[in-house]
Amino acid sequence: MTQADSNNTLDPSTDRIGFSSVNARRSTIAAGIHRETLLSQFPVSSRVRSICVTPPCQQAHRDLIASLAQLTPHDINGSYTADRFDVMARADHLKDVLAAVHAYCQVVVRDIAHFAPVNIHDETGLISDAAHDIRGALLNACDRMLEDQAAAAE
Repeated sequence: MTQADSNNTLDPSTDRIGFSSVNARRSTIAAGIHRETLLSQFPVSSRVRSICVTPPCQQAHRDLIASLAQLTPHDINGSYTADRFDVMARADHLKDVLAAVHAYCQVVVRDIAHFAPVNIHDETGLISDAAHDIRGALLNACDRMLEDQAAAAE
C-alpha cells in the first residue's frame, strides 16, 4: 500500500504523516476529526482563533497578510484604454488595501506605545487621510472622463 493510499483509509494505524519537526504532532478534536482537516475547509477570515496567546502585533501581521491575500486588484485588459469603471474598481481596491494597512499600523503603534518608556502619538490617521486623498483623486479622474465623453459626444 502506498502512502497516498494509506492517507485515504479510515484506519488511523496506517495513517502516515511526515513532519519536519520532531516535536510536531497532529491534533485531533472530538469525533476523530483532525484540526488541520477542519481548518482547511474554511477560509482564513472565518476560522476561530487559536487558543494559544499570540502577541497583538504578530496577530495583526497575520490578519494583514490574510486580508491582502484576499484582496486582488481588478484586471485592466491591456488591449484597450481603462474606462471609468476600471478606475473606480482600482480606487475601491486601494481603499480596501489601505484600510487593512491602516488597521495593522494602529495595532503596531498601540503596541509600541504600550511598551515604550516615552509617550508615542498615534499618527496613523495620516494613512487614512492619504487613502481618502488617493481615492478622491481617482474618482475625480472618473468625473473628468465623464466630462470628456460628454464633450466628445457634442
